[in-house]
Amino acid sequence: MLGQGSPIKTLRAFVRLVVFMATMATFVWGSSCALAEAVEARLRFAWGSSAPSPQKWSGSITLSEGELANLQPLGVEADEAAALRLGGRQVLVTPLVRRAFDGFDVTIRADESAIMTIDLRGLPDAPAKPIEFTLAALTNKLQRAPLDDLGGFLIIERTPGDALRVEFNRQHLVFAPEESFPLTVHPQLGDDVGGPATLEAKLYRHNSSDVLWQKTTAYDPEADVPLPLELTVPKQEGAYRLRVTLVRRPEGFASRLAPWDKGSELAGRNVGFVVVDPQARLPRLTDDWETVSTIDATSSSWWQRVPQWTQVEKLPGFTTPRPLGNVKPLISPVGNSLVELPATSPGEDLAWQAYLLPVRNVGEPHAVEIEVPRAMRQHLTVSIIEPDAAGRVQTFGRDWGVFSDDRSSETAGGDKEVAVHRIVFWPRSKSPAVVIANRSHQRGALYGKIRLQRRKTAQPPSESPNAPASRLAAAYIGAPRFADSFGGATDFDCESGLSIETWHTFLTAANRFAQQLKASGYNGAVLSIASDGASLAPIEGLGTSPRFDSGLLAATGEDPIRKDILEVLLRVFDREGLTLIPAVELAAALPAVESLRNSAEGAVETGWIGVDGRSWREHHASETSKAPHYNLLHAGVQRELTAVAERLAQRYDSHPAWGGMAFQLHGGGYGVLPGLPWGLDDQTAGMFAAHSGIMLHVGGDDRFRRRADVLLGQGLPAWKAWRSEQTTAFYRTVAQRLASRRPDARLVLCTEELFAG
Repeated sequence: MLGQGSPIKTLRAFVRLVVFMATMATFVWGSSCALAEAVEARLRFAWGSSAPSPQKWSGSITLSEGELANLQPLGVEADEAAALRLGGRQVLVTPLVRRAFDGFDVTIRADESAIMTIDLRGLPDAPAKPIEFTLAALTNKLQRAPLDDLGGFLIIERTPGDALRVEFNRQHLVFAPEESFPLTVHPQLGDDVGGPATLEAKLYRHNSSDVLWQKTTAYDPEADVPLPLELTVPKQEGAYRLRVTLVRRPEGFASRLAPWDKGSELAGRNVGFVVVDPQARLPRLTDDWETVSTIDATSSSWWQRVPQWTQVEKLPGFTTPRPLGNVKPLISPVGNSLVELPATSPGEDLAWQAYLLPVRNVGEPHAVEIEVPRAMRQHLTVSIIEPDAAGRVQTFGRDWGVFSDDRSSETAGGDKEVAVHRIVFWPRSKSPAVVIANRSHQRGALYGKIRLQRRKTAQPPSESPNAPASRLAAAYIGAPRFADSFGGATDFDCESGLSIETWHTFLTAANRFAQQLKASGYNGAVLSIASDGASLAPIEGLGTSPRFDSGLLAATGEDPIRKDILEVLLRVFDREGLTLIPAVELAAALPAVESLRNSAEGAVETGWIGVDGRSWREHHASETSKAPHYNLLHAGVQRELTAVAERLAQRYDSHPAWGGMAFQLHGGGYGVLPGLPWGLDDQTAGMFAAHSGIMLHVGGDDRFRRRADVLLGQGLPAWKAWRSEQTTAFYRTVAQRLASRRPDARLVLCTEELFAG
């Protein structure tokens, strides 16, 4: 007998035991899925072309099993919200415009044996060439693959800093002085640690090697537990970086034999943050200007008198501090104090000339003054250019021009009176250059002396600033590039070779912005914070492209979350008693409305439908980044845009500086309505018919044309009035929602681009 009980029962129990053990053996040893290890990793996918012409790469990137989450676009084109769409285990790539580069970061949770399939094509009719990688291969090393025979390439790697993930319970990394900053580090190295290691954390001020705080923590990879850190941020206002590294040190006899050996760094990353001091006061910009240098363009030897400090930094192409250009300026017969850039043939490059500016006090406000004839027909442009941190020469938007075509003001001998034009800028280097160009192919352009001046500053006033005024006198900045305008310097990222915007970039620019407003007599500003698919505020529904903040591209993992640049601006404006109204442009694709377009509710009708039943995008399928992508009369579109405004208010309207928000209305965008033949979709037509009582055709393929016959005929007055009423009601609703949260909040409609499209 095999134990107690009847022989039959005992035999049945034995059979069940054998079957169970066989099943388990099959599951454990025979199933590759059972042996595969579950992986969570954040990967970066990037693709582009080495060909001189941009491509419109389209296709999909698909995961065989598991989950994709937290899609972060990396492209900088204005259509980025429409170009990438995450749905289930697939990222669809459907760009509207061509680009030289595109990519995204995404979090993947799956077994390491899961297959990632990349199918990208540069041309719609190109044959499919899918590329496959296992998740294990993607997480272990950088992968490269060609996409076509014309230089198309694909790169996949772990995102910077993913090996040492950090977590914290904060919306942003903007701190008050001496605020506590608790965070947790999660090493993601698996078996690569190879034994006990040490987590080292060191705090530095921007561009300094002095350690302000440090801490070491033992790490046991067998235990695999998160490592907590907590520091008190510095008292002094500024940008800081927390350097976190995982180090394996020599043990036993090896450590005694070479005590100087600091061990090998297994992984490392930075965490950038900024401290804004509400008690700090900015120096006051005065009206006193000091002349630093005068350049006489008529003298061939002026550069011999340029101070020697300009030799320290030079733009590429300048071996000595001499003028550089593609033509030789001529002494003008109009006056001996003027030189002329001659007109060039239409097929030739425009005539230009560049002069180095001898700057001694980098970072202080300067101005360039140029003399031009007061009543001379000409088209002259002036730009101030400097290299960025990566050595690329750029203008940073510091440009102006003189266009005069008043023939009646010309005299036979020419007007010898000169006017002085000035452009204010904050230099980033000791030798920026001013570039003067003749934009006309018909006549020459004249200019005279060039002066570099430095603005003097004074101590800030001792009294506290007043609260933001109820009557607003606001400056207007129509693009989210205020950091470029106010000379916010970038940092060079050695590993990626890119010039990166850091917290220092935006804090410096925010302080200069506030200084300039006060010096110019303004008490506030309307500033564009969301445009061209990118945003300075991490608000759900706004663009997330790194177009205006390249910190996400840094190889050091500097930004574990997107920077909240608007928070920095508001804190600076709070301190200075200024009002800030952030503006959102309604022209490029927005993630909030793109998600609606791709939902069952949105379908095709979130866009404008024309007489033939086709959408605006179908009519203008090529190169449509700024366009009337969405039907503003659609209830869902209005709801999503209203939600974006409410999210902005919920996050920021507790600031004293908050003055409401603005919409930038672009003539080619969706903040205003396109022509009367648009809006013939079923929902819009149904809403109009219910309101007006005018019957419109409901069914049939020709219903759009038949609706147009009515709406552009006898129903035209009612159609125009209803469209206008619906648009007004939308903006009124947004204004009321803002005022319900804070009575002094305004809704501003910016119309400078209203007739641009």
